[in-house]
Amino acid sequence: MAFSTESVAINPSMVAYGSYGPTGNSAQNRPVWWTEERIQSTVTMEYVAGRLKDNERSHLHRPLAFGDGLTSDTYLEFIMERAKTLFLILAEIGVPNRIFSIIDRSYDDGDLPIPLDIVEDLALNSKGDEKLDKKFHAKQFEFLLRELDEGEHIDYAPQEAVAMEYSYRQPSAQCLQNWVRIRVPRRASGMLARRHIAMERPDISEGFPDDYYDDIDTMKSVHHDHIVPIWASYTFKGAGYVLTPFIADHTLKSFFESGKVQSFQQLSKTARQRLLLEWMHCLAEAVAYLHLNGFQHTAIRPSNIVIDQDNKIAFSEIGSLKSFQRDKKIDPTEVYNYGAPEAHLGERYVFMNSSANKSVGTSSTSDDSFETSSYAPSSSDSGGRRTAQLSNTWNFSSLNNSLAQIPASPVTDARSTYSSSSQSPTEKTDIFSLGCIFLEILSCLHKFKPTDISKHVRSPRKTQKGNLTARFDCSYHANIPRVNTWLNQVEDRAFDQDDRLFRSIPHILRLVRAMLNHDPELRPTAVGVRDHVYSILTHYAGLESESLHCGS
Repeated sequence: MAFSTESVAINPSMVAYGSYGPTGNSAQNRPVWWTEERIQSTVTMEYVAGRLKDNERSHLHRPLAFGDGLTSDTYLEFIMERAKTLFLILAEIGVPNRIFSIIDRSYDDGDLPIPLDIVEDLALNSKGDEKLDKKFHAKQFEFLLRELDEGEHIDYAPQEAVAMEYSYRQPSAQCLQNWVRIRVPRRASGMLARRHIAMERPDISEGFPDDYYDDIDTMKSVHHDHIVPIWASYTFKGAGYVLTPFIADHTLKSFFESGKVQSFQQLSKTARQRLLLEWMHCLAEAVAYLHLNGFQHTAIRPSNIVIDQDNKIAFSEIGSLKSFQRDKKIDPTEVYNYGAPEAHLGERYVFMNSSANKSVGTSSTSDDSFETSSYAPSSSDSGGRRTAQLSNTWNFSSLNNSLAQIPASPVTDARSTYSSSSQSPTEKTDIFSLGCIFLEILSCLHKFKPTDISKHVRSPRKTQKGNLTARFDCSYHANIPRVNTWLNQVEDRAFDQDDRLFRSIPHILRLVRAMLNHDPELRPTAVGVRDHVYSILTHYAGLESESLHCGS
């Protein structure tokens, strides 16, 4: 069956996503989709005979009127082999007896869908009733379902029925209400989330932009536990849709703001603390996967990270794929606050800041504990204040008066470990943004809220974010010295805890400081972040590698 927007005229009345069919509602009052399997099992010889009058049934066993004696098939055999769908349509609109004349005109299921201007050739009644022709034309699409299956993409014509059942249960986070929960016939046992991707020009007549299809194909090629997968995709009436088995209930932003996510609160205190630490490793693993495969995210921020009811965390998409930004309202303040300094201050900042780094010099202290191989518990590591000195190798120096408008830059002595000239700028911005996420996860571990952080780091500086002007600058990149003092507070809280899990916090904070370095060249790679978090969690927090979600 071939579908095209040219052969199918627009009919506003045919917008239904489901039907109940001639056999009535199912036991659970759920839609009956006329899938190919259902058609084949429904249209039996008994079904066909039962829909015809007594004087019409005898016609079923007559040989076909066409074929000039080259075939001995009867009308019944022809229906069973080549015209089951045609018979169902005719039975549904009340003229099953017209199957004989339609077969005589050499029509079969392969001719469906039949354009409206050709339907009159079927001679559905002797009076030439146009209403009956339109009814046939509309009804045929209920029996011509093109079912979505895993990995497929379908461009639906305007009159096609998209087999989909909606769930009344919606995500807890308001910002995820457009992630509609649905079921499809090919995956009846499992729920899917459907994202609506509006096109810039809804009335596209020449098809969808190439970048939409490219972005869909790119996301389908990505396979990682912590990047939301695409199960299938389709277009329908000027909009694009993607289906995913990841049923998001919160974004990381709503998780932080809520503070009382039920699925999280049901865990024990230790399990909650452990989960937050594991999230950092899972996110680092996902970013490392992207970078190793030639992708950059470019939009790492809390609203682009989602959490399901099982507390599994994942990036909702790759931020650099612009098609996937069309179903959300971008918050310019969030974009600014979590962006790297070079993303907002331009090349002039990078050049001048690099010069400033050279002018202020670096610490001469060498800290070999940053090497992955050195992440092993020592006899002197008891989780006490002695470890605090490890984090103080990052010093924040004021720049000279000529650079007064540029935020102070952190200077690190770990150049040999974290320097990576092979990274592209977008990879480096990813690391900075991921460092901001780590900072907030660690703050959440100590029951701080995002508002606590923003109140601490903000500076009285007017900033333009989209069409809005803010009195305070709450971004991380413009307030690094204040961020450093906040990290010190988090570190102090960690030292007040007796649980071994908290022994890892000072070491993770040192990594975070490196990730938030103003000089992009001195930030770690994604693989370095992943490996260091893994080493810290297994050596200092006491987590077994086998028990880590991404431990392998």
